[in-house]
Amino acid sequence: MKEKIINSYVFNVMQHGYKNIFCYTGRESQVAFRSFVLINSLLFLVAIILGALLSNVIGFLGEMVCIVILAGYFLSTLSFNVRRLHDAGYSGMLCLLYLGAVLIVWIVSAYLPSTPGPNQYGEEANKIIK
Repeated sequence: MKEKIINSYVFNVMQHGYKNIFCYTGRESQVAFRSFVLINSLLFLVAIILGALLSNVIGFLGEMVCIVILAGYFLSTLSFNVRRLHDAGYSGMLCLLYLGAVLIVWIVSAYLPSTPGPNQYGEEANKIIK
């Protein structure tokens, strides 16, 4: 009986998360958020592995499947996270920090100067790519 309740709860949380993929209003509980993010992340990993295997077999279509899965994962997790922040009394705009952090890392990586000569990670990059 307990397994049935847990399975039903997990199914309901996942269904709720994907039904409200574009809903950025309202609130979500801690337990629902943790459950959704954990299960959604596991499903995402399995789907990406399958998509990568498919890309070897059917090429471009497998890559497109991965992109669609990534978009679904990102949008559903983002909307759930915004609602969770609302429940805690914060603005959902805090989720923009994720995007800002990624952009900052990319920009810094793009403009960091190389160390001259070999270092502990290997040869100079220009000598590797010819």
